[in-house]
Amino acid sequence: MGAAEGPETSRRPEWPDDLDVRALLEDGWRPTPFRDFVIKVHSRCNLACDYCYMYEMADQGWRSQPRRMSRPIVDMVARRIAEHAETNLLDRVDVILHGGEPLLAGVDHLRYIATTIREAMPPDVHAALQVQTNGVLLDPYFLDLFDELDISVGVSLDGDEEGHDRHRRRADGRGSYQTIRD
Repeated sequence: MGAAEGPETSRRPEWPDDLDVRALLEDGWRPTPFRDFVIKVHSRCNLACDYCYMYEMADQGWRSQPRRMSRPIVDMVARRIAEHAETNLLDRVDVILHGGEPLLAGVDHLRYIATTIREAMPPDVHAALQVQTNGVLLDPYFLDLFDELDISVGVSLDGDEEGHDRHRRRADGRGSYQTIRD
């Protein structure tokens, strides 16, 4: 037993012994379904932010991950979100395309992901799509795609130029603020 553990702590189960899920369901309780899904479509980033928990700290497990989500995985994720929406009688799901840097997946792959997710949804379920990006790669091709497919865009920006560039730098040490602003 560790110093912080007393006898009752070491025997405490992860699931409460007295939780009767069947009785809760019979009384009308229903679990709250997921409505928001964050999908890591690309596992690399084009910046070297000094505070990044993923790429700049001790855990380097990302190095062994595939760079981008494969089409078969996209297909499976889309089906599972659709099944969840249908099972839980949802009329809307929110899906955030995330990374690393999701724009590294490329225009064609992001198009595939967005259309696959939307086509998988039951007819009465709206899939609202968003992409969260550091903004460095935003160009007319991506902007046209997002406009065409009604994908909202969130750009991560850390304040003014000085504050942003203090932490959100490229691998060579240059800041990224001006690229995003332009």
